[in-house]
Amino acid sequence: AFLVAFVSLLVVIEQLYGFLLFHTLAELFTACIGVMMFTVVYNTRHFLRSNFLLYISIAYFWVAILDVFHALCYHGMPFFGQHSGANASTHFWIYTRILEAFALLSAPIFINRRVNLWFTFIAFGLLSLDSVVMRLVMC
Repeated sequence: AFLVAFVSLLVVIEQLYGFLLFHTLAELFTACIGVMMFTVVYNTRHFLRSNFLLYISIAYFWVAILDVFHALCYHGMPFFGQHSGANASTHFWIYTRILEAFALLSAPIFINRRVNLWFTFIAFGLLSLDSVVMRLVMC
């Protein structure tokens, strides 16, 4: 019921205020879900029998961070000046989907193997940082 109400609210916001606000709220909502997923799994990691969820939650934390960059670089958003626009937003969206696909395809490896928490967190962070640097600094 909450999800239906939230989606209905987003549609009303889109009709009243335009696509930019709708898009930003939708992206920030999904980013909150990714961060909350990591927070819950990180705080319950001692009870997990498999490291699969830990690996997925780390990946989705960084997917959420890149989704925020995607939302903030969207055409019409004032945050990154010359670096924002359709190209930057599309770059972040595609890179985020590639990172997500890599995480989902490689996650079954960790059903029966241990995940080094900090190494995995830093590795996904460096992959995400690479996207930010390539898009915002190099272009």
